[in-house]
Amino acid sequence: MKKLYYWLLLTALPISLGSCEQTSESNTENSSSNGEIVEEQVFSDDMYYVEPEVDEHYHKDVSEFSSSADDIEANFKSKYEDKSKTIQKSDIKYGEKYINGKRVALNNEIKDSDDVYSIFYSQNYARVTSDAKGYAITLPTSTILKPNLEKARYRAQFSTQDYTLTITTENQNPYNNWKLYHDEWLTRYIVGDKTNYEVKRYMQDNTLSYVNETYITTSLLNGYAVEMISILIGNHENIEMPYYNIAIIRRPDEVKEFTLLVMKSKQEFSAQFNKIVGSYSNISKSGEVYKGEPYKIQVPSYLNYETQKYYKKLLEQNFTEWGFFNHSMTDSKGNRAAIEEDVNRQQSPEWFDYSFGIAPTYTHCGKPYETNGFPLDDANYFAGGNGENGKPVLQFTMQFTSSNNLGLGGYTPMFDILRGKYDTYFKELATDIKTYGKPVLFRLNNEMNTDWTSYCGMVTLLDPDIFIMTWERLAKIFKEEGVGNVLYIFNPIAISCPFSAWGDAVSYIPSLEYVQILGLTYYERNNYLDGTHPTTFFEMYEELYETNSPHWNNYPAIISEFGCGAGGTYQDGQVIGEAYRNSLTQAVWVQEMFEYLNYCRQDFKFIDQIKGAVWFNANDYYGQYYMNLFELDGTQNRTTIDAFKVGLADTNKLRNGEELS
Repeated sequence: MKKLYYWLLLTALPISLGSCEQTSESNTENSSSNGEIVEEQVFSDDMYYVEPEVDEHYHKDVSEFSSSADDIEANFKSKYEDKSKTIQKSDIKYGEKYINGKRVALNNEIKDSDDVYSIFYSQNYARVTSDAKGYAITLPTSTILKPNLEKARYRAQFSTQDYTLTITTENQNPYNNWKLYHDEWLTRYIVGDKTNYEVKRYMQDNTLSYVNETYITTSLLNGYAVEMISILIGNHENIEMPYYNIAIIRRPDEVKEFTLLVMKSKQEFSAQFNKIVGSYSNISKSGEVYKGEPYKIQVPSYLNYETQKYYKKLLEQNFTEWGFFNHSMTDSKGNRAAIEEDVNRQQSPEWFDYSFGIAPTYTHCGKPYETNGFPLDDANYFAGGNGENGKPVLQFTMQFTSSNNLGLGGYTPMFDILRGKYDTYFKELATDIKTYGKPVLFRLNNEMNTDWTSYCGMVTLLDPDIFIMTWERLAKIFKEEGVGNVLYIFNPIAISCPFSAWGDAVSYIPSLEYVQILGLTYYERNNYLDGTHPTTFFEMYEELYETNSPHWNNYPAIISEFGCGAGGTYQDGQVIGEAYRNSLTQAVWVQEMFEYLNYCRQDFKFIDQIKGAVWFNANDYYGQYYMNLFELDGTQNRTTIDAFKVGLADTNKLRNGEELS
């Protein structure tokens, strides 16, 4: 959006909305809520989730397979050779390729643009090669590896029945300084000398221990400095692969590019891992990294009829439903008066004159012995909606934290969830959510692709699989307990931080059985001092759509929290200008947002994808200073409230089936 457009809006507040001048390329029986049996199928058969078939090819003994000598000779290129001599061309008995994530025969033809992985097997080893990423590595195995290449744009995984190795190639260090990136965004909680209190407390509080001393070596792999870390998750009776070996491979003078290996195993694996690292080679690149395919929506068959109907309505609606977060509901009714006061004020004719369709709240799980429950009474009081009864639908954000995501160099619930210590708590949540009965927009562990949450990869051994395993553990318990009224929201932050492939949002995606909605979060703090106009809603969310493409193109999206500030007084460690100095540009930002959300859904696919939005009507503070000003106070940013009122009036017409002129 051009700055000129902003100044035109500034001189014309309030404006009439309505023009789009910008272009872009950018089972059969169900129980209803009253207990009646409804003989109706909400979705077509191909929309329902089906368990993926198990490919019996994997984990069979290598001796059951063979490839012709001619095919091996033609496909095992000289650049693939293992300089450690662990595997040699003469040892190879069998080979296969994966082109753009799909397994094919070794002799399958490839195009110049293909993303090709090849695996060459001897009796006890496999040479894995990635042409597009530019590496080759040898893994110990007497059985056929199981690759996971669905997310190969960011990471590739190779598994036997005894271990899983994740490989990422990294080049996103924004600093011209390796130590700064390494210490802040890579090994902050797992590497440090014995006097480093943060690391020591993190290891102790989560019952983790070092199998070997962490060390850096230049002798293991010629031309590289390799940092080796080995950690054991204690009390691991319920954890299939508790041993972790991590290697950071980089040239000694390189500050940006490195390769990260994270291997988890059933047994202690350090000796074998050293050999794996020693076999690593950078190779010349060819082909193009495959971006993947759009995910297909798959509706869980165990969703009850009322929830399926709401989900179908969400998919088809031509407007963005709204909610405002002011305070969290509690299981003790502790914030009821404050929430009620805010909601009544904001829905009044003096403010928005609009009844919210989404009621948002947050709950932290707490520690296993002092957990926080589902706010059943408050949910019934403030929500209870199903998309048809005129009440708001509950957006329930659950976070696996005991510290409000503070003090990350300490306890995280993630390892105890793997250990099963939260299973009883999850069953209690399931009981309360079933009792609540109405559809729940269940937003689990938002902003996981960051360095500031208790469930991010930096505090889970650089392994986003731990996030996936804990998500699926809760979801499977809900399924076993008969919860049929939950729609799961997967909600990363807009820009992954730490900047990396291993920590990108895609690396955290759980089974699509447990994801029905994409959550969007992108804030504009608008703390500018020099008259700079904020990045527009259009620019931000078009960019986010492109970031999420192609995976999420078919999914409905809810902006589960967001806002544009009015000018805070503290930023980047400094006290800055006057509060609310940018309230006018905040109002313009809101007006432009509604113009696109209400009038331009057919013009922009990313706008039509947005089915809901929740304004985060609360501020972050640093002592007496405002780090941001998202909260609308009714006085300082009255113009923004008026902009909301105009936009919500049009939204209300759309949800009532009226056309906008």
